[in-house]
Amino acid sequence: MQKIYHTPAELQTALASAINGNQELPTHDLVYDDVLIDHGMVRSIQDLNILVTQSNVRDRGTDPAPRTGIIALFEGPSTSAKILITNMLATQAGVETTIIDLSKVSSKYIGETEKNLARIFDAADKNGNIIFFDEADALFGKRSNIKDSHDRYANIEVSYLTRLAENRVGLTIVSVRSKGNIDEAFLRRLRATISFPIK
Repeated sequence: MQKIYHTPAELQTALASAINGNQELPTHDLVYDDVLIDHGMVRSIQDLNILVTQSNVRDRGTDPAPRTGIIALFEGPSTSAKILITNMLATQAGVETTIIDLSKVSSKYIGETEKNLARIFDAADKNGNIIFFDEADALFGKRSNIKDSHDRYANIEVSYLTRLAENRVGLTIVSVRSKGNIDEAFLRRLRATISFPIK
């Protein structure tokens, strides 16, 4: 069963109300245009929202637990659905979303990608923004056999991005089409994975 929403704001409001416990979690799919939020995803979104909320509590100094950034993987073909959920999570946290096309951040020059990433994280961290990295498949892909310097530097870039994400307070989302192609070492660092179905 599906419920059709006429605007993304309507869908976001209904979903936010559910994950905040203001109403029961829906047993139907939520649909707007080409966006489909499977009813089974709502629990995963709720769990991620709780992680973000707990991270914000620690940031305010009311929790003695060590600060650990949250890395989440959004898997699936629909970028619009992923961004809609990201924006809803940002609204719940009282922050904004920084959307980055990761394919445009990577540089063929040694060290430039790391500099670009450092600038992105520095800017986002000033306001605690959620960082959404789109088109991340190429950088985070499996490399079982490192054949050349490009592969070695790509591994360095992944490690650097992961370290930046884990050392910040807040949420970093990595968007890919399929997690089946993603390096297993990176997958082990994730705090959450949400798979977006094809509408």
